[in-house]
Amino acid sequence: MTTNDTIDVDFKFNNKQADVDPVGMDSNEIVNALHLNASFFINFYMAEELTHSVPQFHIDSWNLITAEMIAYIALALPRGHAKTTLAKLCAVWYLLFTPIRFIVYVSNTLTPAAESCKTIVDFITSENHLAVFGPCRWEVRQEGHGFYKFWMTVPDGHGGFKEKYVIIKALGAGQQVRGLNVNNERPQLAIVDDLEDNENTATPELQKKMRLWFFGTFIKALSRKNHKVIYIGNLLNNQSLIYYMCEKSEVWFSRRFGCLLSNGEPLWPDLWSFEAIREDFKEYQRAGLTALWFAEMMNMPMAEGQALIHPDDITYQPIVLPGEHKIAFITVDPAFSAKEWANDSAVVVHAYIAERWQIAEIVSGKFSLEQLYAILSELCLRWRTRVVGIEKGPLEAGLKVIFELMGKLSQQKFEIYEVPHKNRSKTERLAAWCAALCKQVWTLTEGDITVTQQLVAYDPLKKQNVDDIIDACAMGIMMTEMYMSEIMRGYLEFVTPVRVTKVLPN
Repeated sequence: MTTNDTIDVDFKFNNKQADVDPVGMDSNEIVNALHLNASFFINFYMAEELTHSVPQFHIDSWNLITAEMIAYIALALPRGHAKTTLAKLCAVWYLLFTPIRFIVYVSNTLTPAAESCKTIVDFITSENHLAVFGPCRWEVRQEGHGFYKFWMTVPDGHGGFKEKYVIIKALGAGQQVRGLNVNNERPQLAIVDDLEDNENTATPELQKKMRLWFFGTFIKALSRKNHKVIYIGNLLNNQSLIYYMCEKSEVWFSRRFGCLLSNGEPLWPDLWSFEAIREDFKEYQRAGLTALWFAEMMNMPMAEGQALIHPDDITYQPIVLPGEHKIAFITVDPAFSAKEWANDSAVVVHAYIAERWQIAEIVSGKFSLEQLYAILSELCLRWRTRVVGIEKGPLEAGLKVIFELMGKLSQQKFEIYEVPHKNRSKTERLAAWCAALCKQVWTLTEGDITVTQQLVAYDPLKKQNVDDIIDACAMGIMMTEMYMSEIMRGYLEFVTPVRVTKVLPN
């Protein structure tokens, strides 16, 4: 094939999935697009499997794992979000566009590692690849062992092509690494995919054994002159290797994604809608595996400090609709402090049903005074309550006066009650509410990801936690201790308001 030959082949390519159409392109243009365009590369090798456009987080992840200048890369992606596919595709990219020619692919056992090596070979023997680069010349092809040696055609960097000798080998966790020396060469690139699972990290002893093998045996078996490691997996617990890489290491360049973004939108909405995520979460809840769900789907293991509550100790109840409850009240954690300008305001509805309190509705976000007042007015009407608790403080006291004035002007009455700290720290207040959750005095609603997420992530040893919603939830304990009679009276007045009849004189 000459440098500028036009590729006249019926490509398997879905033009809706990529921003470059290969039809009519010459070989140099296709090679350049494969080198620089993540969406094009993924589509080129995955056209038949793609049912949606390449998501942005795949492009962001691809740009990280193909960054040649970074020696140690850790990428945490949720289950079911094609992280293994990205890992296998990036092996092809490194063979085509870098000097790397010996790749070891590592998984928790040899079997999945061998399967991944086979998929890599399938990519470089696919119709699209053959149309541009031609066939490989095989020396060794042992699919069951995940071991391959062959010559393949790659770009020469000057607009032409050249042959390259390649070695691909599979490896399982803890496996003897002496066999990694092939033809007096050691691996230049290690792709580590789901090395850890719940079995090989179940105890501190197994975790230590894994760490010693990975850093003490495996890494030392790679090319001494120049090597690169791409580690892809889940943060199963705070003692896992990838947790160390993402949270503590100054050597590993890392990034982690959860299936939900910080704004509550799905990471991959075409494949994982919010409703699909919620149903998946509920399934784990019913099985008593809430903590596992956050580790696998949000890459959010239990807090490293002394956790306030284990997620599996939380009771979840079916959704309660307005009118099904007996009584209700509202708590607010406003975010108008100059020191907390980035925090969200949180509004929480506590509804009493089936002899326990339930977090029935949550509204959070960055609101103006007028917006927050409108939210409170609407929630009071919907849940038939006049009682709103707000954290006691100088700024909140001013907020109370403003809301009372706005209520008079709009003829909308709800009563603001101040909730004092009583010299208790935030952790103490949250711990009291978590105790109520454990005793099922308070419950969450099935599928409630937000509250559980903040509880799981809350670390008493850290000064900065995202806790606006659970702080508003915890205020419910003090509200029932101090204002239960007002909560009852406010509900009765709302349901059966007193009618005053004016008697006219004769």
